[in-house]
Amino acid sequence: MNRPGTSQAQAKPRHQITGTRGAIIRRMNAVAQAVHRAADELAGVPGLIGGHPSTYIPRITFELGLLVERKGTHFKLWDLGGGSGLFAHAATQLGIQATTIDDFAGLVPTGADIRVIDLLTAAGVRVIRHDLSEPIAIEPGVDVVTTMHTLEHMHCSPKAQYHMVADALAPGGLFVIAAPNAVNLRKRISVALGTASWSTMDSWYETTVFRSHVREPRVADLLYIARDLYLTGSIIGKNFIAQTHTGWRGYLATMLGPLLERRSTLCSDIYLVASKR
Repeated sequence: MNRPGTSQAQAKPRHQITGTRGAIIRRMNAVAQAVHRAADELAGVPGLIGGHPSTYIPRITFELGLLVERKGTHFKLWDLGGGSGLFAHAATQLGIQATTIDDFAGLVPTGADIRVIDLLTAAGVRVIRHDLSEPIAIEPGVDVVTTMHTLEHMHCSPKAQYHMVADALAPGGLFVIAAPNAVNLRKRISVALGTASWSTMDSWYETTVFRSHVREPRVADLLYIARDLYLTGSIIGKNFIAQTHTGWRGYLATMLGPLLERRSTLCSDIYLVASKR
């Protein structure tokens, strides 16, 4: 018998949206408004690094909307590797019980770590300061666990942590992983042209601790994880990373985005949406 997640058909996204069209539109509008409010609040934090929070609004709106489509707004969420906390902050504004786990080490040099933690705590987010290089116990019966653009930064295998997630999920619970695609269309072209570079010299050589991408997954890698966890997985492809480029690259990515999303293997961002039976 095959493990869950082995079917080729499962590589296609399955949208389980319930309610009338009007209700769905109102729900998605509420998601967008929550993300904008959270971004505005975080933008006021001195010393915040990693780009202006508004840069991430399209991506966070999609990611949060993906959960709300499937789970509504009354569920428990654990976010592993929450970064500045924009995702968890916006989720809490919708009534979701959000917990974010991060070491916030990237914010320490500017002192923004304490400011962000204070802001998130005041907003109702439960903050757990923890280095995810060591597994952390997950609350049993949790409805959704996410890890958005964190996998590629891991210096050690996340397998033990991911199995703890799968064990903790409630029946019907979701585990969502987002990551940059190691073999998206742009990277395939740059390799052929001889212009590919894994990371910048400064981010590796001139920093005490390397915090950039260690290994990026492919679609097949994410489905491998779903099978290993005995979860039923599907893949969604998006192009948020590509669209952050300026000039002709950003324009081309925006124009080609909808077409590329028909082939997730070519997209810049890939999502595993894995469910527990």
